[in-house]
Amino acid sequence: VISQSQLTGVGNLRIAVSGASGASQPLIFNVTSGGISVLSVGVVNAATLQPGSFAPGELITIFGTGFGPAALIGASVDGSGVLSNIAGETRVLFDGVAAPLIYAARGQLSTLVPYSAAARMSISMQVEYQGVASGPVVLTISAANPGVFTADRTGRGPAAASNEDGSLNSAANPASRGSVIVLYATGEGQTDPAGVDGKLANNVILAKPLLPVEVRVNGLLAEVQYAGAAPGLVAGTMQLNVRVPEGVPAASALPVVVNVGGISSRLDVTIAVR
Repeated sequence: VISQSQLTGVGNLRIAVSGASGASQPLIFNVTSGGISVLSVGVVNAATLQPGSFAPGELITIFGTGFGPAALIGASVDGSGVLSNIAGETRVLFDGVAAPLIYAARGQLSTLVPYSAAARMSISMQVEYQGVASGPVVLTISAANPGVFTADRTGRGPAAASNEDGSLNSAANPASRGSVIVLYATGEGQTDPAGVDGKLANNVILAKPLLPVEVRVNGLLAEVQYAGAAPGLVAGTMQLNVRVPEGVPAASALPVVVNVGGISSRLDVTIAVR
């Protein structure tokens, strides 16, 4: 029986069994307010679905319990083209400041790491639902954390890539060597001009990552014709127009890796080439 007094504070509760031969290893429970909690590895890159450190402007997905509407609700966009910071009575707070929301659903939501985190080593995050907040989760900040969006949204396998004619790249519809494909990624870090949280990119000024960007297909360096904001999509989504190297073999699954500032994306994302 755990006394009520031990459950009044948000944080970790350690429980161990002790006897004549000593004590067991402690079992750690996370005590949250209002039943709202974020899973221990429930903050991930929205493209790769992997936890770790996070870049300024990176799109992230958060998994947990006790928050979000029963049906998925996307955030609205205001007159200046910025995403709202609330959806389905759900908000995400970074150091107490509400961030733009991409969507919210029961136990899952998507937002982005504030660009202001560029000057930080870490930032505190909380999920709030109907005015009640979870315990804080501290995110480690890195300059970049690139992830390529995939066709099935699992973070691996065929990339969500478009061929030169605008059709979806797939094993049944491969790209020609020497043609240009379009990839989408996140985690490129701070941009020039500086990113604005939740701002939809327009065709007037397209922000470019401050850090150098490289793309390799099957290990061969590819020509990057464009790397920057994706028109019409939220800041933190990077579009890459890449020429498929002539020297790669024809295959249904060639690895494509995006490197930003010396940090590489997953090695198990692929494109099809003929």
